Amino acid sequence: MNVLFLDSIEEKTYGGMEEWIRLVAGGLAGRGHGVSVAGRPESDFLRRVEMSSEEVETLPLNISGDFNPQTITVLKDHIRDHHVDVISVNFNKDVRLGGLAARLEGSARVVWSIGLDITGDSLIHKWLTPKLIDGVIVPSRALKRQILGSGYIKEEIVAVIPIGIPDYRADISRDDAREIIRKQYSLPPDSIIAVTSGRFVAQK
Repeated sequence: MNVLFLDSIEEKTYGGMEEWIRLVAGGLAGRGHGVSVAGRPESDFLRRVEMSSEEVETLPLNISGDFNPQTITVLKDHIRDHHVDVISVNFNKDVRLGGLAARLEGSARVVWSIGLDITGDSLIHKWLTPKLIDGVIVPSRALKRQILGSGYIKEEIVAVIPIGIPDYRADISRDDAREIIRKQYSLPPDSIIAVTSGRFVAQK
């Protein structure tokens, strides 16, 4: 199978979906699938993908408008030349760019991978999105309920696939970890330390 991942994340931003793409792309390539990843040139996202797997091809794209004909043409040609079976898209912009490229090329299926509810409520989004996607992947049943609330995505095309991460063993006690963090940031002994694995952005 040949898969293309499209993610138009800004150059200096890297989040959970980008990490998911990096892990899945490398995993699929390691199993013998043809995998390519498209994103903005010089982005942290493409740089990390390139660093993590030599088997994954990257496609730098000058991404601007949601209906940019040049970007759509480059994607369409890539889908044709690499015999792409599935294109996985992330943002609403990616749905339009990748979805239109896939429909123009004629054979690739479009899967919308959503990490949080970004279903748009504009008329063009409600009308066009169902025509451009063949499936939706979400990491939880709660998010599935949220996106079905948009009213224009059919339940039968939505699959819940929890996001897994590689096992990581930390050979350090919790008390030792607290002490290291307190010393590193000059925190008083009675300070409370909270940790999050998400980005500090409004949508989180």
